[in-house]
Amino acid sequence: GLSSVATAQAGTVVVTMEGAQSANGVLNAALCDKGLSEEGCPIAQHRAAATGKVEFRFENVQPGRYAVVGFHDVDGNRRFDRLLGMPQEPYALSNNVAENLMPTFGDAAVTVGDGETRITLRLRRFMGK
Repeated sequence: GLSSVATAQAGTVVVTMEGAQSANGVLNAALCDKGLSEEGCPIAQHRAAATGKVEFRFENVQPGRYAVVGFHDVDGNRRFDRLLGMPQEPYALSNNVAENLMPTFGDAAVTVGDGETRITLRLRRFMGK
């Protein structure tokens, strides 16, 4: 028989990124479990940039709370270029909190369980630039 102990099943996170204004460079998506820093976002994927919608699939994600960060690495240097801490390249956060001036992990966090979690990220430029 089945064990009565409920084991948390790993889930799948499907991230749809839209809003890239060019097909230059690379689109990056990351699942963050500790914070909105590079260290806090251990699970990352990249795809060739494309306008329209680009899908990322993260398999075997442990259930929990994650923020999802996306950015368009236009120059392809594999870094999220910042100037005085201000993003220089288009970016997005789950829950559309990239609109916030100082978004936090809690603002962007979504609960991932077993099954499929679908998240849409809309790239934007900092302060509309």
